[in-house]
Amino acid sequence: MNTVSWQTPLSSEELSPLLQSDTLPLAEPWPSSWGYYLDIGQGMGYFSWFPDRDHMLRHLGHVEVLHLPSLMPERADYEALVDKLLPLLHNYVENVQAGDDTAGEQLVAAYEKTVPELKLRWVGSLTQLQAEASPFAVALREAFESSEGQTAAEAQSEDWLSFLADYGI
Repeated sequence: MNTVSWQTPLSSEELSPLLQSDTLPLAEPWPSSWGYYLDIGQGMGYFSWFPDRDHMLRHLGHVEVLHLPSLMPERADYEALVDKLLPLLHNYVENVQAGDDTAGEQLVAAYEKTVPELKLRWVGSLTQLQAEASPFAVALREAFESSEGQTAAEAQSEDWLSFLADYGI
């Protein structure tokens, strides 16, 4: 994967292939993946997984909002929304780098205020998902244990990754 600058505005020519991509988000998480979970209602949702944090941030800041039918904005509206999201993502990166265990929860809360239609429920690395104490991560690990009869920490990596690939849908 190429290194990306998630803070750089994307042209229409750059956005189109990202919206139609069959490579990102990843079909299944990797052990070093970064991702987020979106709630689509009625107990359903889905993870979007990326090879690194920068690809995730670019998608979350520039692309994901275009998947919402209620937010099909004019280009100026889209750019204004991205201008609101980038500082939230920048703050998230600073908090993660500072070792703040609640960085993902803070970003979820900020997105809820800025783009409530998006229904972002979790964001972070796969490693964080296995260990953090956020309500979403705890509920997910409990669902895995109930389904698989073992904890995420005890499970074979492929069992945990397979569970995440299908979770919520």
